[in-house]
Amino acid sequence: MNQNKKPISFIIILPTLFFLFSCATLKGPTQLEDGWKTAPPSEMGLNPSKLNCLSSHIEDLQAYNLKLRKYYGIDSVVVVKDDHIVYENYFNGAIRSKQTNLRSAGKSYISALFGIAMKESDAIKDPEQCIYDFLPYENYLNWTSDKQHIKIKHVLTMTAGWDCQFNNECSAIMEKQLDPFKWLLDLPLVASPGVKFQYTDIVPRFMSVLIEQSVQQNIGDYAKEKLLTPLGIKSDPFTNGITTREMAKFGQLFLNKGKWGNLQLIPASWVIDSTQVHYTFQKENEFANGYGYLWRIKDFQTKTGTYPAYFAAGNGGQYIYVIPNSKMVVAFTGHNYGKQTASEQLHELMEKYILTSIII
Repeated sequence: MNQNKKPISFIIILPTLFFLFSCATLKGPTQLEDGWKTAPPSEMGLNPSKLNCLSSHIEDLQAYNLKLRKYYGIDSVVVVKDDHIVYENYFNGAIRSKQTNLRSAGKSYISALFGIAMKESDAIKDPEQCIYDFLPYENYLNWTSDKQHIKIKHVLTMTAGWDCQFNNECSAIMEKQLDPFKWLLDLPLVASPGVKFQYTDIVPRFMSVLIEQSVQQNIGDYAKEKLLTPLGIKSDPFTNGITTREMAKFGQLFLNKGKWGNLQLIPASWVIDSTQVHYTFQKENEFANGYGYLWRIKDFQTKTGTYPAYFAAGNGGQYIYVIPNSKMVVAFTGHNYGKQTASEQLHELMEKYILTSIII
């Protein structure tokens, strides 16, 4: 027997593994009539090979039944640099026109609408206002002196102190009440306002009603008039969902301090204030440094430096990252519903491929 002859299995597997871990060259993003400009990554100061590797490690590892999947459940990625889409790719059968429900990433839209309403309404002055000024009732259950100190800013940072945690399905219980907001305001407190972070889905509903009362308009109509139509977004992010390109528009709007083209849609002061840390995480959230007004804030650490960022996060992997100092926006969609790995792997992709593609 010829001892120099390679086993057939080795000959087959070696090129397969080489193909899996190589970084394919991708076409540049497609120019459409949707308000976006496009450009090759290299023209915007990014290393295209890093972004090509991003695709390979999402796509190629899922093309074979070798259980080598590193990043899974990701449906789309759009990267914007200097107002240009420089990278766009879709996975797992997703296409450009697919609309995705934002899930909890929609909370950041509510924050934006509040900032607009605060400028336009006589009722809303600033986040320091007490919430009981907007929903007055004659009597409240479980009243304590702390309750009179619950301010709008505590709702926006999820530190109101209500005994109503996300795991208790508080929003579902609230929806069944004859007077949902009286029920909410009657809840006992588990902490003084501003002390304890408790993630809950009652916040966007509460803030939506507060906005509606202040501007005397349905929240959906208000969002369409003030945000969606000016941005050229025809779909509804809160019902049917929006595309990944449209998600990136919202991130770009914040990157531009509330300005889209010649239109100042959100007050610049609110963009700055809402994306600052108003609550610093201790052990509550290992995937962010702090919480703004319905935005998460995080400093990404890479071999090339530190990149301060803020992001909107939705269940399953619907994420919008804004990296101001690098003039970048990154939008992801996915189907990792109910899985902690959604945050883990998206943060890793940001640090390992996207942010390190920036040419210093």
